[in-house]
Amino acid sequence: MKGFLFTLICLTFLFVSMTDKNPQQLISVYKATGVKVDGMLNEWDEMDSIILDGARAGSENRVKIRSCWDMEMLYLSFDVKDHDLRAYQDSTDHPKLFLDDMVEFLIDTNNDKDSCWGPDDLVYHINLAGAKKDDRGLVDCKTDPSWNGEAIFKVKTDGTVNDTLDVDRGYTVEIGIPWNEIGKSPKSGLILGINFANGDNDGKGRQLFDWTGAWPLRSPYAFGNLVLNKNSMK
Repeated sequence: MKGFLFTLICLTFLFVSMTDKNPQQLISVYKATGVKVDGMLNEWDEMDSIILDGARAGSENRVKIRSCWDMEMLYLSFDVKDHDLRAYQDSTDHPKLFLDDMVEFLIDTNNDKDSCWGPDDLVYHINLAGAKKDDRGLVDCKTDPSWNGEAIFKVKTDGTVNDTLDVDRGYTVEIGIPWNEIGKSPKSGLILGINFANGDNDGKGRQLFDWTGAWPLRSPYAFGNLVLNKNSMK
């Protein structure tokens, strides 16, 4: 009983400490013409960005993440520097896909910053092979792996996948998520809860690191904010 109470107190302290601080923020800029989801990232240069550094997870990876939006979709881009590209799963929702080199994003569409992985919460994992693993929350705070999201995405690699004898340069992932899947009408000032993660497989076991330090990753209370801004880009 004492052990249970101690654990409960620790979890409560963790929840309060993570929800008290000001969330990290990424600005998503309005781009009237949208972007072409081709993995090239040549339309993203002037946009706000955040950097994920894998050093704390024992990874050499470094990831630049940016976002923009139009009236049809929310767009995300990942530019990953990775010297050893590995991916082995090529089917949707494979249970081991998260062990590949992959990017992950989690959205709390209501931005309620609670501890429940509910119907307003969704996650995508996308690996180098262009395979995805996604799910959405349920009213009982469990995941629904049968949910199949409609985001479009494209992966581009700069190197040779699963060749451990050379030095690779990295990969890019470009994503478009329909607003009807998010369940929000896009407008300047809209704030979504969000977290980003990168999985690195260099043969040393999974090296996973995220933006906000959430654990487990499906913890909306620990997410940062994605803020829509209507300062228009062509």
